[in-house]
Amino acid sequence: MLATQVFSAPGGHDAALTQRADDLLDRWPVAKLIQRMITATPTGWSTRIGLYGPWGSGKTSVLNFLQQIAEETGDIVVRLPVWQVTGEAGFMAQFYLQLTTELHRRNLAEPLQPWLKRLSKKVTDTLSKVSNSTAQVPLPDSAEYASVISAAAQVSGVVFDKLSGMLQLDAEDLSALHEKLAKKRVIVFIDDLDRADPQVIPQTLLALRELLDWPDFVFVLAFDKALVSRALHSYSAAFGESAEHFLDKIIDLPFTLPAPTPKQVQRMAAKSLADSCGFLPALAIEQCAQWFPGNPRYAKRICRSLSVFGAARDRHAKDELDWRGIILQTLLRESEPGMAEYFTQHFQEIVNAFRPLMFASPNEEACNLHRQAALAMTPHAANSPQGTWALGLFEEVIKARIDSQSWLEKIHYEMSLAVGVPAFTSSELTGFFDAWLEHRTPRIIDEFIHGAVDRSGEAEAAVAADMLKAVNILYAQLCNEARSSYSRDGFERASENCADLLELMALLYGGELGGVLAVVGREPETCVTAIRTFFNYSTQDDTALERDLRQRERALARDIARRCNDPTVVYRQAQELQNNLTYSRQDPELRMAYLQDISQSVIPELISRALELFFLPNGIANAYLKGESKYLWVLNSMTSPLYRTPEAVQQLEQLMRRPRNPGQQAVVAENAMSYLGNFGLEQDGILSLMPQYSAPLHARYIELAWEALMQVEPRIQTLVYLEELHQRLLRGGVAVELLPLPAWWNGREGDIWHPLQSLL
Repeated sequence: MLATQVFSAPGGHDAALTQRADDLLDRWPVAKLIQRMITATPTGWSTRIGLYGPWGSGKTSVLNFLQQIAEETGDIVVRLPVWQVTGEAGFMAQFYLQLTTELHRRNLAEPLQPWLKRLSKKVTDTLSKVSNSTAQVPLPDSAEYASVISAAAQVSGVVFDKLSGMLQLDAEDLSALHEKLAKKRVIVFIDDLDRADPQVIPQTLLALRELLDWPDFVFVLAFDKALVSRALHSYSAAFGESAEHFLDKIIDLPFTLPAPTPKQVQRMAAKSLADSCGFLPALAIEQCAQWFPGNPRYAKRICRSLSVFGAARDRHAKDELDWRGIILQTLLRESEPGMAEYFTQHFQEIVNAFRPLMFASPNEEACNLHRQAALAMTPHAANSPQGTWALGLFEEVIKARIDSQSWLEKIHYEMSLAVGVPAFTSSELTGFFDAWLEHRTPRIIDEFIHGAVDRSGEAEAAVAADMLKAVNILYAQLCNEARSSYSRDGFERASENCADLLELMALLYGGELGGVLAVVGREPETCVTAIRTFFNYSTQDDTALERDLRQRERALARDIARRCNDPTVVYRQAQELQNNLTYSRQDPELRMAYLQDISQSVIPELISRALELFFLPNGIANAYLKGESKYLWVLNSMTSPLYRTPEAVQQLEQLMRRPRNPGQQAVVAENAMSYLGNFGLEQDGILSLMPQYSAPLHARYIELAWEALMQVEPRIQTLVYLEELHQRLLRGGVAVELLPLPAWWNGREGDIWHPLQSLL
């Protein structure tokens, strides 16, 4: 078995190449060139060759190929894992151990027998002089290279500053070895020197020059020159910032591993993706391979990141996922995480700037601003090769997502497939709908939700919420399918599917099923999503099928709005859509009518909850002072349905005049005073919480609140405030007849307030 096969794993994510057939970056010619450099060295010389290249660029693969070429010519290759070495002594011990092991394996170690005997005697003599308390090293029981060298390495730290003197071959040993080797060279690979202990690096390099300058020995050192230079400089400033002069004294023949060409990178990336990500479509691989980094280790790492998407492939329809966008965005996330974060945070603005318009070019000024901002999230200069590549990849991601018409939520979903298991996919939801059409029983719904919970591990409520959201998307897809159909049969089939799905949605949102759906179906976000879905299709259609669908949509939207546990959100959403309604679109009157219908559906509940504040302890005060009430705006806004709905004031009147005990009436009075206190506030640079008094809107409310307030005779301190409030309301425009004064207003004989009246 060749040493290459022993030293390098035959496969794996990060394995170096051992087969020429796998050489997609043309590292074999590099190995051949280094072999020619070795053979060109005169016989009897010692040579040190430096193979320079960054981490992961394929230096070990070159050494593997070089070993195959060298062994075919009869040379001997020794591999030294220097990154495992600690200290100069450790390096020397590892060198001799690997050398003698390889020579012994080839039956070439006979010339070293005298050296081995001397070394064994030195170790034995040394150990005999060391007390048992300081040296726990067993005496070598046989004259074997490994045991003797290991014993020497272990004991040397106790008695010697350096191991080199103990292990050093003398001239006779080297001469005998040279004669035994005949014309064979010994080529020693020292790989990953840049990963070694920084304290070891200078000692290792000096040992190669001072102690191991042996005839016909070739040392090939593979390392990242920049990293080794920094390590040397940190060890001693005498080496200089780049350690150029020191390395020139050690390395006889420097060779820098050439960067791969774009064609080589594309070839390597395509092969790596095909090997570890066989689920990816061939077209997506072809479109993205050119953007992979030329460093094989980086490229393989990205392939590993992409391989986790394989679990999601079988659960999605063939064209459901944007594989090109997923590959490119993974590349961006792995290579430039800050730029990838900027892309997702500003996705819509980026798309708006870069998307080609029908009659105009993209907004180049906005595009440049996004380019600059994205580049600022990286450490690269604008005109540097890395900066140019990063910007190119950034724009390629944008182009891919625009071409696939992706939206942000879809992008988040696709990228989350790398770390999470989706509760269900679109194709699985379609399968669920088909099953429900066949049976139309709640059991089908329960099985789908529970199966999704089991697959994903998510909470049942979260799965149910996602299900309702996905059902809305499915409904929109079916509606679009009906509208885009070119045949009568296709249109009717899609419209019937819409009607069936509406029946399912009525069941899901209706609350009859109970359980988690009854809770989730009332959440504001869930309700608004459904209402907006139906709003998008609120147009006047010509066919009876479509008119029937619009009526059913509107009825279901009203029911969903009424059931929502926060009518404020629904009402405000409807108002926002009304304000932004584009009259150039088809049938604005019908769309407006739909929104008004939604608003009217929640107004009774909205008013009822706002009026409840009058009857809760500190209800109005807390709403104003703490701003915690969702219904504060109902009390404040001039356009509030509280003041625009005639039935609202009648409802308040009925509530105010219900029989109450003194304690309950005091609560109403306190709330009434808080309510009145927000009318007629002086504008002393402070914005009033309440609009200025408007008789048509507020008169009856003020009258009812004042009436409730006057039913409870206050303390003297409160009476002082009421006097000021009365005057303020009058100054604000409230008619005096709306604020009648009770008998106790001026106090009674003997009250402290009575004599105060003459002073006011």
